[in-house]
Amino acid sequence: MVTARVIGDKGSRSRAIVLRQGPGKRDASILWVSSRDGILRSCFYGHENALFLSASSRSPTCRHTMALRQALSSSDVSAGTFCSRMRLRADAADVSVCEDDGSTVLWSISYHSVFSLVTFSDANVATCVAPCCRRFRRRCGHVRVARERRGPDGFNDVNFGTTPAAVKAPLHARRRPPPAYDKVIHNEEEYEGLEKLASDTMRFPQDSAPVDLAARPSRNLLPSTVKLGQGAVWNRTADLRQALKPQAAGTAPADRPDHARKVQLILSSMIGAGAIRDTRDALVEHCCGSCGQNREERHKVVAEPGLLTTHHPTAPALKVCRSAWLSWLLVFSSVLDQAT
Repeated sequence: MVTARVIGDKGSRSRAIVLRQGPGKRDASILWVSSRDGILRSCFYGHENALFLSASSRSPTCRHTMALRQALSSSDVSAGTFCSRMRLRADAADVSVCEDDGSTVLWSISYHSVFSLVTFSDANVATCVAPCCRRFRRRCGHVRVARERRGPDGFNDVNFGTTPAAVKAPLHARRRPPPAYDKVIHNEEEYEGLEKLASDTMRFPQDSAPVDLAARPSRNLLPSTVKLGQGAVWNRTADLRQALKPQAAGTAPADRPDHARKVQLILSSMIGAGAIRDTRDALVEHCCGSCGQNREERHKVVAEPGLLTTHHPTAPALKVCRSAWLSWLLVFSSVLDQAT
């Protein structure tokens, strides 16, 4: 979740934009306008020194400044108007603004006309994100301003402290109540009350009762013997197709012209014995998953190509043909007969 918040100090007329793209400290950045109308930023991913750029009208070339310029152009906001409202004075005083976001305390510090974000760990170790403070980001001017604002025992303060005890103390005040959603009739994001809705499937007197269809026996979530046997057949099919496919394609030695015919004989024999599956046959369910009706000759079958992946460690996926039979055609025709 991306959030952008404008922070500032009324006394020194200092404003900046704190941008957050995630929960970590590396996902936060701060943007502001220098006294010479240059859009500057401080973040972990930048390398250009904002202290040097603040003396000119230049702006760093990074994704944050580009995103800000695109936002201004898409919202039809004049860049001159924006810079005049957000411009930082050359003699602006040092500013420290504390922002509490869940269990994270983020400090927005302005030191010598350069904004930066400062965070403190549970052990009271500070980190500054400004590129100009990379070599001494734990004892730079931004950190010193934040420590003066917190005081000698500030990391234990319940308002902006970072120790586990200080974070746990106001946790009940920061915790938001869970949102109250409506029933599924008015809100599709929740399944509460789904079993109370009427079914949209046409039912006939000869069909099974909905209670019997919904009743499910207890299972141990382990595959049955029949499923294990089917899996072994498909694994064997993929293995043999991979092993015999080059010979069947005509790459057999010249002194064995009947090799392809023997391969086809072996495959047909194994298909007849049920050891492997014929991938040319369409895979279609014998019963409807909605009403439980058996498939008959009058049901229309629509074939579609598909890939079947097995548990074989080296054999590739098999090209199969899956089919779906349309039982709703029969239902629709029976309804018309009843209406006439």
